[in-house]
Amino acid sequence: MPTQKNNNNLATYFDLAPMANDVYKDPGDRGVNGWNTLDDSPTKFDSGLNLDIYQNDSHPNHTVITQTVIGTLIIFLSSTLLSPLLGLSNILRSFLIGCLAFGLFGTIHTAIANENSTVGNYKSRYTPQGRIKAGKRGTYRKDVNVWVYTSAFAKRFGMPQEWIDDDLKGAEALAYRLDLDVYGIKCGYFSDVENCRPSTACVVDMYIDDKADLPWNTETRFDSMYGRKSKALLFSQYPNDKPAYLYRRVKRGQRYKLGLDSTVVLYGKNNNNMNGYSIFEYDKDIYKNLDYLSGSILCRSFGRTRDTKINIYDAVFRENGTIIRKETRKHLAHQIKFPNPFMQRIEAYDKAQYEPNSLFKALRKRLSTTTKPNK
Repeated sequence: MPTQKNNNNLATYFDLAPMANDVYKDPGDRGVNGWNTLDDSPTKFDSGLNLDIYQNDSHPNHTVITQTVIGTLIIFLSSTLLSPLLGLSNILRSFLIGCLAFGLFGTIHTAIANENSTVGNYKSRYTPQGRIKAGKRGTYRKDVNVWVYTSAFAKRFGMPQEWIDDDLKGAEALAYRLDLDVYGIKCGYFSDVENCRPSTACVVDMYIDDKADLPWNTETRFDSMYGRKSKALLFSQYPNDKPAYLYRRVKRGQRYKLGLDSTVVLYGKNNNNMNGYSIFEYDKDIYKNLDYLSGSILCRSFGRTRDTKINIYDAVFRENGTIIRKETRKHLAHQIKFPNPFMQRIEAYDKAQYEPNSLFKALRKRLSTTTKPNK
């Protein structure tokens, strides 16, 4: 087989591709029969695609492409299909090889895309046993949420059957979790300027059918306060250089609130009030016919409630922009009812995840170790 002096063009790579059979005679040791891999040559991608450069005395630069079974296919096709082309002129041969290369790389790209875009169900994506059974490799996202959802939602998104509860009303799904990233790290606890700890947010995500027609206070489809960490550190030194939300507060009343103006958490048979539901993020169309809200509630106490509800009101404003609470409570726009078994699971989750690292426990520990000075 002829060799070319220029070992860096496309034709040369594929002219030498038949040599790959020689390189791969021993799959466990690719440096055989005089072939040696360059120390800095292997490039491996998450998809499984490898680009390796091998060399021997007569072939100083030889690239081998592998992608599991696809790599073997390329080597086979290179050996079988390219050999008859060696008698053609360099220009025609390069053109034909280029076309073949384009098709082969398209095959690789499609195969990798198909492998990575396989939907699967919840267990095959996020549980160790399910991933092993499905033959999935690589890292995966750990689910830290406590879920509840309707049977229709479970079917649509391939969610486990054990978290279905059709007593959930006003939402297709709810997810509860502790989030240590929302509020960032705060310092100065217990009069110690160097005593720092992450500030915990207890977050409820709600997925609501868009037929609810929520009273949005903006035309913007999506907005989020997640990840906006640096702006909280900015305080202008100039007297008239104020943040824009202050101007929006004056012009729009309370409508500077993200997404919705009035939300309240209620619990018990008598609808006891437990502050509001502070929205961090919303998406009016996260999936077809599905709205999404993500917000915080009162940690620790929330999980102990039963007959829990979140009410969303169509707010009534005074002329100065403040909400008329009594009038607003007459304009209930939507209600989400939390099933009690879901609240029981949240309570158990809080005991395991929140209470061991809570500020209350840290305070009790400090008080128990503090000694009074001798008089």
